[in-house]
Amino acid sequence: MRRFGWRPGPDTPADWQALSLYAGKKGDGPTVKSLVPVWLDSVGPDGRPVPIPEHRVYDPLSDEYSSSGEPLDLDLHLSPTAL
Repeated sequence: MRRFGWRPGPDTPADWQALSLYAGKKGDGPTVKSLVPVWLDSVGPDGRPVPIPEHRVYDPLSDEYSSSGEPLDLDLHLSPTAL
């Protein structure tokens, strides 16, 4: 089974790993909609997944994963309907 991750799009803020589904209390905050899906593996000749080296920064299972985002601000991003 192939895996996918997320990479920042052209309009994605630098702290993209702190994005949520909710656009914040004002409704104008950035959301995960600006992220682009990216394959983490290709299919090898034997049909098994083979990691794509240049996509390791988007793979949370890789040592090269870029996890420098700030933790999600729940007060800012939590949907009032979820309470």
